[in-house]
Amino acid sequence: MFHHLLVATGSHPRSFRAVCAGLRLAWCTGIPVTILFVVDVSPSGGPASQGSSRDAIAAGERLFARARRIAASLRIGCTCRYGFGSDADSVIAEAMATQDCDLLVLPPPPITKPAAREAGCDV
Repeated sequence: MFHHLLVATGSHPRSFRAVCAGLRLAWCTGIPVTILFVVDVSPSGGPASQGSSRDAIAAGERLFARARRIAASLRIGCTCRYGFGSDADSVIAEAMATQDCDLLVLPPPPITKPAAREAGCDV
């Protein structure tokens, strides 16, 4: 079946949800998981992008700490890595290839007001 799971995350609010879903899936299937935190780097490389990169890395460290605690309690093999680039899709594709992952978990997209109304939710 599957041999290695990749959970791709970033600085968005739903990243921890994806990590939890990925860890649960890894626990159910008994496969190792790699958590990839994608850091968007600006092509300009100026001071503003360096500050935002530092903030993203700090957010990644907090996410990784939570993920490692959960993985340890579930006895799951978990590796945490950063991916740097201006195109998240390319960073994720490269990680899938280099880590030999065959299953990908992404954070859920935000629910827009029209989609929420269609689902019968009050917004």
